[in-house]
Amino acid sequence: MKLNPPAKGLIPVLLIAVAVLSLANSWVGWEREPTYDAEFYLSFAENLANGNGYINSNSFWPQSPTMDRPPGWPILQSFGLRLLPNVSPPIVMRILSLVCSLVVVLFVFLITLDLSGRSSVAFLASMLYLFNPLPLFLEVNGLSEIPFLALWLVGVRFFLRNPFCTLSGLVFGCAMLVRPSFLFFGVFLFCFWFLKKRDFQRSHLSRVAIFFTLFFLPIFAWTLRNFNVSGHFPVLSTLSGETLFGGNNVRTATEFQNLGAWIFPNEIEGTISKKELALRGTEIQMNKYYTEKAVEFLTSHPLWIPHLVLAKLAKGFGSFPFDGRLSDVIVALLKLVIYSAAIMALRSGSWPLNLLVQIKSMALACFVVVVVYWGSTRFVLPLDVLLLPLAAPKLMTLMESLKRRFCLRSSLS
Repeated sequence: MKLNPPAKGLIPVLLIAVAVLSLANSWVGWEREPTYDAEFYLSFAENLANGNGYINSNSFWPQSPTMDRPPGWPILQSFGLRLLPNVSPPIVMRILSLVCSLVVVLFVFLITLDLSGRSSVAFLASMLYLFNPLPLFLEVNGLSEIPFLALWLVGVRFFLRNPFCTLSGLVFGCAMLVRPSFLFFGVFLFCFWFLKKRDFQRSHLSRVAIFFTLFFLPIFAWTLRNFNVSGHFPVLSTLSGETLFGGNNVRTATEFQNLGAWIFPNEIEGTISKKELALRGTEIQMNKYYTEKAVEFLTSHPLWIPHLVLAKLAKGFGSFPFDGRLSDVIVALLKLVIYSAAIMALRSGSWPLNLLVQIKSMALACFVVVVVYWGSTRFVLPLDVLLLPLAAPKLMTLMESLKRRFCLRSSLS
């Protein structure tokens, strides 16, 4: 694979990215209190910065060490809060999220440039990411997908240049501390190495062993911490049961507007409320209750599983707008364009094995997460981003072809 140094086109890309992201944050409000999961991540970060440990002050157990969300993003925010003690925490959160988005834009550009050799193509790939409504929404709300993408794409480029190198394994491992659901990426990466190990140059057993040790070591340390807190092993998150049940219940299987989506368990008939569960027991017991409810639903309604899975896949990979929201329609059309161009590129071109195994591994990881949990486009975003370096050259070729035809018609007329 021919590698190219950063071109002049990188500076305009970063300037445009800073402008777009700054405007988006200004429109939302830099000081606006975080919502969704960002509220809890910021609570962890503030407690870490104040020396109180990994505690969620907004949970049902505000004084106890918690295990519901992974520590990667809160740790990064805690560093920011310590560096900027006089700045409002929501502003610090959004500044860090913006920086992470810039890293994503940068590495989309660099990876595309490495593969295509053209700054114009790399520019197009970066813009396709930057103006996607989904990453913009995640960035301005300070959600963990953006720091995950930033770390993961750094690892992707290291892997492209030097497969199974120590640095890529370490960066991938740190990324898993932000979004542990993508541990399947490492599992499938190992499977593809085992099947194609003769095709990888310098992929000696000791080198690969170090890579996967570093890949899984950070999340293993997190499970040991949770074992120390709860006495249970392995525990990646005490929200896994709630996430599982929220995506696998009678409402997400029968209500058209909620097909393949996620429903807050409190809104599912016959379910004990979270508040009552918290009064009765611990995080672990709550997680067990929701897991059992999900398993009970799936085992008692096996005929509903096929259409539920199809709905999840339609929402996750296609962003199918069951509820008719304009943002979903835009994301769905953008996905259609990217997937179509990427498939054509894969069929017509020769791509590095280092890239293909990462695409296949992430595609399978996204598939598993969507099928098991629910049809969220957030679960598929890493795959969408990794396909940009493949899709952009095809789209650029199409644009240039249309331009030539237009110029030809203009000259003839």
